[in-house]
Amino acid sequence: MVWIVLVIIALVAAAFVEGWKNGLRTIEVLDILMHPIVYFAKKGAGTEKFLYHELRHAGVPKKQIFRNVYVPTYDGKYTEIDVLVLSKKGFLVFECKNYSGKVYGDGRATRWHEYIGGKKYDFLNPQIQNAGHIKYLLKYFRGRLRGLTPQENLPAKSFVVFSRAGDLHLKNLREDVYFLQKEGDFLRTYRGFRDAPVMAKNFKTMLIELDKLSHPPREIKLQHIVEVRGMKNKVK
Repeated sequence: MVWIVLVIIALVAAAFVEGWKNGLRTIEVLDILMHPIVYFAKKGAGTEKFLYHELRHAGVPKKQIFRNVYVPTYDGKYTEIDVLVLSKKGFLVFECKNYSGKVYGDGRATRWHEYIGGKKYDFLNPQIQNAGHIKYLLKYFRGRLRGLTPQENLPAKSFVVFSRAGDLHLKNLREDVYFLQKEGDFLRTYRGFRDAPVMAKNFKTMLIELDKLSHPPREIKLQHIVEVRGMKNKVK
C-alpha cells in the first residue's frame, strides 16, 4: 500500500515538473497524469533522443545543440524550432516527427498523412514547416549581427527527422531538405557541407543569441501553446 502511495506522489511530482519546465497549462499537466506511460515513453523514445545521439556521435559539442528555440515572427508571435545546431557550416534546423505508423507525403502537397490503428491523421508538410522556421531565424539574425554585408548569406540547412518506427512513403521531395531516420544518416550528410566563414566570424554572438531564444520567458511558451492549439483547431 505504501509503495502505491509513493508511486502516485512521484508521478504527480514528475507531471508538475514537466509542466513547469515546458510551460504547460493545467489541462496539459492533467493529461500527463491521465496517460503517464504514453507521455513519458513517447518523450523518451522519440526522434529527439535519436537525433541527439546522432549529433553527439558526429562530434557536435553539447553547447552548440539547442532545443525548443523560440524565434519571433510577426505581431508578437513566435515559431518554435525543435532542435537547432550552430555549426561552422551553418545553422542546422531540425523538425522532428514522432510518427510510428504509415506516413504518406508528397513534397508538393501542403498536408501529409499518417495511418495508424485504423485512423488517419493529417499534419503540415514538414518541409514547408521548416522553411518557415528558417525564414524567421535568418531574419532574426540579420537584424542582430553587426558588420554583416548584404552580400553575405547566412547558410541554413533543413532537416526532417522521423521516428525509426515510422513506415515512410514519400515522393517529390525537395533536394535541399535532408531526411533522417537511420543511424549514420546525419553524419553522412554533414560531411558533405563546407565551412562558411560568415559563421566563424559571428560564432560567439550567435551562441549568446541562441541561448536566449532557447530560454524564453514562461509567458512566451504559454502564448505559443495557445497559438499552436488555435492553428490545429482551424485545420479540424
